[in-house]
Amino acid sequence: MGSRTLLSPEVEERIRNVFSRAPFIRSLGFQIVAVGKGSLETSVELQPHHKQHHGVTHAGVVITLADHTAGALAESVAGIDKSVLSANLNVHLLRPAAGKYLFCRSTILKPGKTLIIVESEVFACPTKLDDTTDHKLVAKASVSLAVVPKMDLVNEAPRASKL
Repeated sequence: MGSRTLLSPEVEERIRNVFSRAPFIRSLGFQIVAVGKGSLETSVELQPHHKQHHGVTHAGVVITLADHTAGALAESVAGIDKSVLSANLNVHLLRPAAGKYLFCRSTILKPGKTLIIVESEVFACPTKLDDTTDHKLVAKASVSLAVVPKMDLVNEAPRASKL
């Protein structure tokens, strides 16, 4: 996959925590493939519960992979005392996502102080994740992330409050 520039262990851990501490993301099975300066690669091995009624991957899975990968990458440049939240998400779904895996590559376009702009490309991989000759671009996203004061990461899903 892509070339990798080493990050500090603290920044790489911060990116990994965005995935490991998000219950929804863990439930979908998203994995980090490669972490680099200004880029992040992720994947998911597609399962029956990822599909919609036509038998292809649900657009929500594709979009979530693009958005969450962008957000984790933006955390790497937001500053140690900051967090990020998606402010705008524009996705072009280019073709149905069918295959064994989805692969996402996100890159930072503008690392601003109040807004970070990231581009995500999502590919369907019919057979193998590491054989890029058969990858098909299925979605392209532009994600604007607002830089906000530091928010704590959760270790587990929040409990429902009693009314």
